[in-house]
Amino acid sequence: MLLVENQVLDGVFVSYYDSSNILLSKYIYAEKKLAVIFSKGQQYVYLDVLPYHYQRFKVSKSQGVGLKEFIIKNYKSEKASLKLDQETLTQISEEISNLKKNYEKSF
Repeated sequence: MLLVENQVLDGVFVSYYDSSNILLSKYIYAEKKLAVIFSKGQQYVYLDVLPYHYQRFKVSKSQGVGLKEFIIKNYKSEKASLKLDQETLTQISEEISNLKKNYEKSF
């Protein structure tokens, strides 16, 4: 489930998820690139992703299902050679935990 999406730069969107496998995604609108960071630190970049498919992925009830249905079966990917270290993963997880708390408080 999408927790929050932030536009960090003009046309660059970072989204955090409440998902067991996907931590966050970054979509660069002008380049149509979607980067996905997984819970074990792997990163994949999907190329030429249409905004429509990005939207469908990010609002899916399950990001894993959405990724398979809208992204993996339609686009080429590149696995990043750099895997995120545990410290960075912990920082992202803490940010997600804080976002979840704020989300739950709003209801």
